[in-house]
Amino acid sequence: EDIERVISVAMDLYRDKLDHRPLPPVKSISSSPFAGNPLLYPGKIALQSDEKMLFIADSGNNRILQVESGSGNCIRVFGGGEPGLRDGQYMTSLFNRPQGVDLDQSAGLLYVADVENHALRVIDTTNGRVGTVAGDGIQGFDYEGGHAGKTQRLSSPWDVKVSPASLIPRQLFIAMAGTHQIWACTLPKSYEEAI
Repeated sequence: EDIERVISVAMDLYRDKLDHRPLPPVKSISSSPFAGNPLLYPGKIALQSDEKMLFIADSGNNRILQVESGSGNCIRVFGGGEPGLRDGQYMTSLFNRPQGVDLDQSAGLLYVADVENHALRVIDTTNGRVGTVAGDGIQGFDYEGGHAGKTQRLSSPWDVKVSPASLIPRQLFIAMAGTHQIWACTLPKSYEEAI
């Protein structure tokens, strides 16, 4: 109640000094070490346990960035530019609004919630390979799961979380925004097992 009174008095006092025109749209409000191609709606970040590498889901640019955390130097760009669903090496892979990221530190695998592709993706941080764990680019409305790999359609996966090493068997949790559920699967031990 007091704050409303303060705002009301301030509005009356400064009414003639306020500019009521709408602000122009801002493409990016982030400063970025990537000159000429700034971050656009960065989603989530994951940090390696030794704190040397940072992975950034740059959702608006359809890419994942691998950055040296101390210097800010970009080491690799996975995807970028056009949206799409393509596996392969980091320079040819495509994402569509990637959001959540989390690292399986022991295996060197970064899991990515690729929202608009309705897919769970995996990046081998050692050699830069990108693969699809689940989903095929078409939104699913399955509330139970149970299908294997790419035959399991997902619904707007928003975030991922790798379980702690103390949980046996290890799990990968997926926040499914489309079905408002949390899904879990056994954490793959390698890139080959994941895809």
